[in-house]
Amino acid sequence: KMWNATPTKRNVATLKGDSILDLPSLGARPNGDLMACWSQWSRTDESHNQVRCATRTAGAAWSTPHGIDAALPPGTAAGWPAVVGTESGWYVMTYVTGRTRTEVVLLRSADGATFSNVATLAGAEGLGNDRFCLTAVSTCHRKEKGKFSIGEYVSLDARRGRIAAAYVLPRPDSVSTRARRGTPAVYVTTL
Repeated sequence: KMWNATPTKRNVATLKGDSILDLPSLGARPNGDLMACWSQWSRTDESHNQVRCATRTAGAAWSTPHGIDAALPPGTAAGWPAVVGTESGWYVMTYVTGRTRTEVVLLRSADGATFSNVATLAGAEGLGNDRFCLTAVSTCHRKEKGKFSIGEYVSLDARRGRIAAAYVLPRPDSVSTRARRGTPAVYVTTL
């Protein structure tokens, strides 16, 4: 037996109405606290995608989900979160898309409820919310030509005071026209 504990299953979030959630990401802090983040949107309006996070301290119940919206610029939407926990708090990497630009940002939270923007890791000018797919299970991802989807690959890790982030964006020279989706490239940033 690998583990000394009996596995338990807990409900983190319950969606109502036409809401959909996508690609949950889970992180653990060295003290055993957990944070789960996911993309959430309405079937009728994918453009207002949101990232929600919930935390659980060791032995306690999951918190009510919190949004990261207050840490984002007005008029933007977020998706594709990745989570890592450290001794000092939580870090969430997410894509943020606006009218004409998509960025990969790193947010920090000491308590799992209030987030602040720590860094912009990368950006793609000319890749706005009309062309960037914020979710994996949406029509945008599966069917729409000319849309850019990251392919569901994001990763975030922290060790010994360093954070490493892996993400996908189009090569800068491949998004110059609306007709071209952009050639995907994998990038890694360390802080």
